[in-house]
Amino acid sequence: RRLFTPLPSAPPSDPFAVSTVASPLCTADAAKAAQRASQELRAVVASIEAAKTAGGYPATFAVPAFADLTLTYHGLGETYALTITPKTTPAPAGPGGPGGLRAIAGCMALHLARPQDVQSHGLYAPAHATPFFVPQVQFMPAAGMYVAVHPPQPGQETFRIYQLPNKPPANPFALLTASAPCSGDARNTAAQALLELQQYFAHGTAAPGWTIAAHTDRGGTWYDLAPGDPSIVGSLLVCGRLATGTADQLRARGFGGERLPELNYAAPLGLYLVRPARPPRPAGAASPAPP
Repeated sequence: RRLFTPLPSAPPSDPFAVSTVASPLCTADAAKAAQRASQELRAVVASIEAAKTAGGYPATFAVPAFADLTLTYHGLGETYALTITPKTTPAPAGPGGPGGLRAIAGCMALHLARPQDVQSHGLYAPAHATPFFVPQVQFMPAAGMYVAVHPPQPGQETFRIYQLPNKPPANPFALLTASAPCSGDARNTAAQALLELQQYFAHGTAAPGWTIAAHTDRGGTWYDLAPGDPSIVGSLLVCGRLATGTADQLRARGFGGERLPELNYAAPLGLYLVRPARPPRPAGAASPAPP
């Protein structure tokens, strides 16, 4: 069987069905991993359907944490979408292990949605293409699971980053909605991600969308925040307050940090990302012209 199949003409009755026929794409180990993912996805979809009201699906929905998948919910009014990101693990049978996405795709129906398909079928596709190579699948009730091919975007996306603050930010997990790009799905996704982080650091509540590790340094404790779905970073760039500094600048403040796609947090700095230092200009090279 082929890895991708055409988009269905009608909503699939069992979009998470696992093939019972062994093949080079669906080995015994892959089938076990796919069966586990199928059960998890069915449970989440049932919970989402139970939350539907006469006004449609909720704008945000707290999805549970899974060992092998990260799910991001997108409320779209009369329908919804899930972004499914297999976690990277060393286990060959795991959805994110060797073969990764192929381990699930080889045993379950997976469709390919080109830009024209996304438009004609009214499918969800991320507004911000993630700058990291991360295998992701989208799910919608009307189409089942599909991979959306993101078209090239003219120009650059608009977002703002901040210098490392001189005093602790009053609300490091605030949702900043003044900019035009922070709207719709980007706003909802950022709101859910920031709420998880705020509750984690305030109350120790689980943050299903993140893997968080603490580090002790000269300036105090800092945390690296690994998003299960790296495309969340795009939403936080347009809807959150992310400071930025080089490794040397952070070291001078007594903190460290992991590079993208991970974010970082320290109480004196708030949320921040590590940017690479500019390479030194060769001797005798002309300075760049002013903009």
